[in-house]
Amino acid sequence: MKIVNLSLSALILIVLVSCQPKDKQPPMIFLKGDNPYKVSLNAWFKDPGATAEDNKDKDITSKLTLTHNVDINGPTNGEGTTKKTGTYTVTYSCKDNAGNSATKTRTVIVKNDAEKYATRYELVVQAQNQSIVQNATIPSVDLTVDAATNMKIWFPKMGGKQGLRIYGNIQWNNATNYYHVNIPDQKIPMWEGNNRYLYGVMGIVSDSKVLDSIDPKIQVKYHLTKYRKSPTGTVIWPPQYPDSLWEVLKNDVVIDTYDRF
Repeated sequence: MKIVNLSLSALILIVLVSCQPKDKQPPMIFLKGDNPYKVSLNAWFKDPGATAEDNKDKDITSKLTLTHNVDINGPTNGEGTTKKTGTYTVTYSCKDNAGNSATKTRTVIVKNDAEKYATRYELVVQAQNQSIVQNATIPSVDLTVDAATNMKIWFPKMGGKQGLRIYGNIQWNNATNYYHVNIPDQKIPMWEGNNRYLYGVMGIVSDSKVLDSIDPKIQVKYHLTKYRKSPTGTVIWPPQYPDSLWEVLKNDVVIDTYDRF
C-alpha cells in the first residue's frame, strides 16, 4: 500500500511539473556607463561593461559575450587605442538555461577632440611682401579634422591658394595658456600653366594659436617658400627621386587668420 501511495505521489508530481508553463522569457541585459559612449581618437577604449538577469536563472552575467567593431590597436573584441574616428557598435548577448536569448547594443563614438574647430571661416591673408600670395579676404573656407590623428586639423587653402592643403597639430601650451598650432615642414608640388613648382610651408609655432575656442578664431603664421626645378638646386623632393632638385625662387612670411562666421 505504501508503494502504491509513493507511486501515486510521484505521478502527481510529474503531472504538476509537466503542466507548468515553459520558460519563454528572455534574459534582461543592463549596460553600465553611457550609451552612446564617447572616446577620444587615439585614446584607450574599454567598454564599461554590462550585467544580465533572468526570471528563472537570476544573475547570468557570467554568460554574457561581447563583440564590437571599434577600430583599435588591440585584440579583436578587446581593449586598445582607437585608430579612426567614426560611430561603432558594441553588442552584448547571452542565453538562459531554457535557451532564450537576448542582445543589447551600445553606440561608441570615436571623435577627434579638435572637431569644434571643424567649421566654416572667413580667411584673411596677410603676406609680408606679397611675393608669392597677395593680401586677400576669402569669404568661405572649411577646416576639417583628421580621421586618424587626434587634434590634427587640415587647412585647405594656405595663403588663400587653391590646392595648398596643409595640416597642423593643435597643442596646449602651459606657458602662454593658449592652444598653439604646430605646422611641420610640408611641401606640395603644383602645376601653374606648363610649369611645375614646389611650395613649402613651415609654421612659426609661437605666433600660431587658437585665439578663441568658444567662437573659433585661429591664427597661423608661417614661412612660405616657392621652389623651381633646377639642376643646381639644393632641395631634394620627394626623397625617392634624388634627381628632382629644386631651388628657392621666392619666399615670404604669411599670417592667415580664420574667423568663424
